[in-house]
Amino acid sequence: MFERAVVAINLTEVPVHILSCLGGARQLGVRDLILVQALNTRHVDRLQEQLPRLSREEMEVQKSGLEALGFQARVADPPGLPHYEVPKLARQLDAGLIIVFSTSDSLLGDVFSGSVAYDIGNRSRIPVLVMKARMSEEQFEVVCPNMVANIFHPTDFSSLAARAFEVLIDLVRVSGSRVTLAHVHDQYRIAPHLLARLPEFDRIDQERLEGLRRRLLEAGAAAVETRLRYGVPTQELLALIGSEPHSLIVMGGQGRGFIGELLLGSVSHFLMRRAPVPMLLVPAG
Repeated sequence: MFERAVVAINLTEVPVHILSCLGGARQLGVRDLILVQALNTRHVDRLQEQLPRLSREEMEVQKSGLEALGFQARVADPPGLPHYEVPKLARQLDAGLIIVFSTSDSLLGDVFSGSVAYDIGNRSRIPVLVMKARMSEEQFEVVCPNMVANIFHPTDFSSLAARAFEVLIDLVRVSGSRVTLAHVHDQYRIAPHLLARLPEFDRIDQERLEGLRRRLLEAGAAAVETRLRYGVPTQELLALIGSEPHSLIVMGGQGRGFIGELLLGSVSHFLMRRAPVPMLLVPAG
């Protein structure tokens, strides 16, 4: 479903074995990969000629590795800021997906800090797949699950959530995945004045989840579970994600009731930074 993807990398941080994890992108239909390192050389004039040459040499090595995995692969190293150049190039090349790397602890530098992933996720008008890295004995490890094995889909039933659900439907049609659907009643919006109506809200939203569940089963899902919770959405969703061996999160970039489209504390971007598994972030448009 995502035939062509742009991969944002930083060769000073990305070890060779990390890109081998991109083999899992084939499960999403990716066949054509463009490796992109945006070289921000505006203030280092003496390196403007040397950096592109050194970058290109290393990227050619990575390109060969991806071709060995069965991808058509290309490289690009435009000068400029990654959060601007990567989405721009994706639009120019008619890519259907952007892939970035991020850690769940946000303590590492550059690409792995999550800041680039966050900025690209905010700017991109196409879906962004955030691959998760972590530190283990002072080495980078990338979470490399079978991405379509057990998909987690949080929803607030907004129009943006509906867009993400349609992407999920497409994934299920080609993969037959197991899926967990989740909705959290936001306690800050319900307590104390609407707390007496919580059983009513539970009934309405459980019916909504059941409707989504039926559509996924009709599309070929192996199994679909529903989870309905009350509490702080970020905390409840993170707990649900960690309670089972989920392999991928699919959700909208921002949804109804999550404060604001670009606010750092939005649920989707909180999970992009903190969730331990890859995340497919579907934008509003």
